[in-house]
Amino acid sequence: MIHNCKFFSRLAALRNLFTDKFSTLSHHSLIGPDVIISGNLNSVGDIYLLGRIEGKIECRRLFMSEEARVDEIALTTDVIYFSYNT
Repeated sequence: MIHNCKFFSRLAALRNLFTDKFSTLSHHSLIGPDVIISGNLNSVGDIYLLGRIEGKIECRRLFMSEEARVDEIALTTDVIYFSYNT
């Protein structure tokens, strides 16, 4: 299987940039660009969203690409937008 090294190096750099080094939470989830989730999504950690959520999302921090889509974001969620294709 051939992986896109640029894609993974960007994700690693993004994760390192926003990781809270003093936090006891180490839960991170990645939702890829080809994934569509129908329904609500809850997480105690961070979510890196490249795909689409057809419902409400609630998490600690949401790292959302410019191409990603969400129907509703909980008020308790911090949202950070990033450019995925640069």
